[in-house]
Amino acid sequence: MLAKKYRINQNKEYNAVFNGGVKVIGRYIIVYILANNLDYNRYGIITSKKIGNAVIRNNAKRKLRHLIRDNLQNVKMGHDVVIVARYTINEIDFNLLKGDFKIVLRKLGIWCVD
Repeated sequence: MLAKKYRINQNKEYNAVFNGGVKVIGRYIIVYILANNLDYNRYGIITSKKIGNAVIRNNAKRKLRHLIRDNLQNVKMGHDVVIVARYTINEIDFNLLKGDFKIVLRKLGIWCVD
């Protein structure tokens, strides 16, 4: 789990990212970013009931948290990042999800590794 300072917790923070941020749609995830004027990134994960029951949603959140943890050093700092899981997320291999994550962050301009 990410430390508390690296998480987006409040509804108003999510709404700020949705309303003022940039959105890129990938095959398996949708990512919103907004500059936060901090020295670190904050992350939020959303899995809706469209994905499936609680077990499936928690599995999707686990995959996304793992992606975030593995790539903390590969993302430019100073952003709020909200990742929304799409309904296809649990039908795929983790490596495909990892590739989609990199593609989406490159489109947003915050992926700092080749």
